Amino acid sequence: YFLLIYSIFLLILTFYLPETCKELDKEALQIKKIATGYLAKLKNKRLVTCALLIGCGTAFAYLFASLAPFIGIKLIGLSPDAYGLLYFIPSSGMVMGSLLSLHLAGKANPFFLIWIGILIALSSSTVMLFLFLFNVITPLSLFLPMPFIFIGLSFIFANASAMMHFINIGTSVLT
Repeated sequence: YFLLIYSIFLLILTFYLPETCKELDKEALQIKKIATGYLAKLKNKRLVTCALLIGCGTAFAYLFASLAPFIGIKLIGLSPDAYGLLYFIPSSGMVMGSLLSLHLAGKANPFFLIWIGILIALSSSTVMLFLFLFNVITPLSLFLPMPFIFIGLSFIFANASAMMHFINIGTSVLT
């Protein structure tokens, strides 16, 4: 109900906000023009590869958010209070990653930052995978790799284009 009321509030606000675009493209919302633009972007293999990797990272974040409570509370035996407190650890990665991305914005090549983010997230998730494969399932093995994964994802999200985000969300939805 809150999101419904909030969405209606935002919709109403859009009628009162002034247009900020200097020159409007009257054909921008034509389906044919949109489809042509998407097809042109999908031919860029580098963009599609990065976007698919980003999508896997997003899917991993969603999986963690949905499965970690069951692992933490049911499998490890954490109390809901302890789990909620430990969940601040992954959240700290989001904050640190956002601040680092903001600091590096405009100072480094965006594709370089995306690849650095992919490497950070991939290596951290590999550590988590091996810990779980070797049955090292503890609060540390569950929560400690996540801030680094979120730092990597922050590098990626801050530097990704709209097309990359489209593929990202599409990949995570399919996953």
